[in-house]
This record gives sequence, C-alpha cells and structure tokens, in this order.
Amino acid sequence: MISSERLNAIRAFVQAADAGSFTRAATQLGLSKSAVGKAIARLEERLNVRLFHRTTRSISLTDEGKTFYTSCIRALSELEAAEASLAARSVVPSGRLRVSLPSMFGPRWVMPVLLELAVRHEQLELEATFVNRRVDFAEEGIDLAVRIGELEEGSHLTARVLGTQKLVVCAAPAYFATHGRPASIESLNHHTCISLLRDGKVESWRFKGKSGETRFVAVQARLRIGHLEAISAATLSWHGIAQIPLWLVSDALRAGALQATLTEMEAPGLPIHVVWPAGRMMPPRVDSVKQHGRSATTILAGQDNCRRPRIAFRTASEPSSLITRFMLYASTCKLIYMNASRLSKLSYVLGNRLIAALYPGLLQPDPLRPTMKSADPCLILRASSKLV
Repeated sequence: MISSERLNAIRAFVQAADAGSFTRAATQLGLSKSAVGKAIARLEERLNVRLFHRTTRSISLTDEGKTFYTSCIRALSELEAAEASLAARSVVPSGRLRVSLPSMFGPRWVMPVLLELAVRHEQLELEATFVNRRVDFAEEGIDLAVRIGELEEGSHLTARVLGTQKLVVCAAPAYFATHGRPASIESLNHHTCISLLRDGKVESWRFKGKSGETRFVAVQARLRIGHLEAISAATLSWHGIAQIPLWLVSDALRAGALQATLTEMEAPGLPIHVVWPAGRMMPPRVDSVKQHGRSATTILAGQDNCRRPRIAFRTASEPSSLITRFMLYASTCKLIYMNASRLSKLSYVLGNRLIAALYPGLLQPDPLRPTMKSADPCLILRASSKLV
C-alpha cells in the first residue's frame, strides 16, 4: 500500500509540473519551497530517474517525467473521483476557493451570489480577483472563472452556460431630441458615436445580419473610451450614442434616463460561462459554486427584465456603480432644470419631488444655507454611505 509520504510527493510533483515552478507549487500547496523540492528529490531517488530539467530560472519535465506525469494525473483523478462519489452528499464545502471574474460584470452580478454562498458555508474561504484577461488556471491556482464570449476551441476547459450578454444601442432622450434617432446602421455615421477602446483598438459594434448571423460594423466613433462605465456615464450626460451591455444600463433604461434604438437589428447575445479545468474531479467547494450558480444566480444578463442579484446583508452600493448612479441623477436634474427660469414655481417643486421619488435618499435640505419656503427647498446631494 502506498504511504502518505509517497502520495504527498506525487501531489507535489504534479503541482510543480502544472505550475512550472517549485515556488508557485509551494504557494499553492501551502508548503515551503524546500519541502516541495525535497519531496520531489526523494521521489526521483526512489524511482531512480530524473523527472525535471532544472535551471536557475525554470523547471521542465524530462521525457520520463512527462510519462510519469500522465500516469499520476490519471491515478489522482481516479482517487479524487472515488472519494468524491462517496462523500459528495455529506461533505460541507470548505477550504480556499479562488475565483477569477470580469472586472465589471463580476462585482455587479457574481459577487453577491458568492457572498451568499460564503454566508451559507462558514468553512469556505473566498478569494476573488477581477481581470479581463484569460487566466492560467494552473499557474495562478484558479479554481473557477467566469468568461464572457465564445470559448476557444481546444482550451481544455469544462464550461457551463450562466446566461447571455446582450448589447443595446442607446442614448439619452435629450440627445435624441436634439439630433434625432438613427434610422439605419449606416446613418450612425451622422451621429456622435462612443466606442470602446480595448488594447489600443476600437471595438466594432455588433448587429444582426440578414441571415441572423452577427455582423461587425466599424462605426466612425468621435469618442473612443477604454472603460465601459465611463462610456455609460458619457452616454447618460448626452454626449452621444453607444453600444453598451444591457446589464450595465438596464437601470437607466428602466428609469428613462437612456432610450434604446435600432432594437430590430440587435445582435445575438454573447454567452456567459463559468469554466474550470477539464479532466479533474472538482472538490466540494468548487462544485457547490457551480450548483449554486446554476440554481440561485439567475444571471439574466441577456434579458430585458434583468435585475442585479441582491443579498440581505448588503448595505452599500458597489464602488464601481458610483459614476453611473451619479450621472443618472445628474442627467435627470439637467433635464428638469435646464429651463428652470421659465418654469413655474409649481413645476419647480414637482421637479424636486420627481427626483426624490426616482432616487430616494439622494437629496436633502442644505444645512449651510437659510431655509427657503417649505414648498421650495434648497437641495443638495447627500454624501452618505448610500453613494459610497
């Protein structure tokens, strides 16, 4: 029977091969670098073969090491599958779970679900990172990742669809009142378009082609911005038309601060996946996230009635939504007060009440100025935890 010392040495060998470094393997295993190095050295001595080519900067598998690695992966997967099949019903998710999420979609839609899961399972430790690049699962020790868009073929990942991301062409009502609505895709060239700048390149807009396929259109964008939330803010403040993910502007569309256009030419949505390395049995903490994400997240990012998931103990809005919420408020203020001098006193008061109804708690009497007539209060933004 194989001893625990030999089994631990095999695990250290596999982790080092995946990570490409004794140091990274030690970090992921929670051991010291010397402990990992000694375990692998004893394994090589027992097998009487060299498993790694070693340099001062990197390690790589020898031919014998590659053969042994394939056998070890198969054996460890079978062991994990046997343990999980017996314990799946009784094991409580525990330990450290590393998740990689998109930098904007993740905080808004996925984190509330993960936090709810953390409340349910007190032994679960959560590490969430927010990046828009493709992460290396082995090198960075990631258990799960959420990705938006089509997955690359041959990526050796297992995936589950969470939902879809629809894109909506929209602008503020005041922009449409001044410049009119585009009647076709071609007429966008006569409008001020705002496009996403990614890695130094302007992203094309997506529309539905004649046969239902996705048609990519390079619009003439006068404003090119490298952040989606900044694009949303610019659109809310009447600077032009933009194509924005529906999950980012659904609140503004419902409130009337933005209006959609060219909806009949809307392109098919992009799939949103949760992905994890293929070929290995996932521990209960990872499987619990997949199951919880499937049954409880309801990420309706491609639906017209999408609403952000909420959990009971959240008391403050996310920092990433501050700009959008402020611009939503400012756009409403601007629409109501731009002709304030010609408004009757009654209209002015009704305007205040409309803003208070749309955004409760955002306005309060200014304590630094004398109180005006009760029907005409001086209002300011409240700098409170409701905004930060």
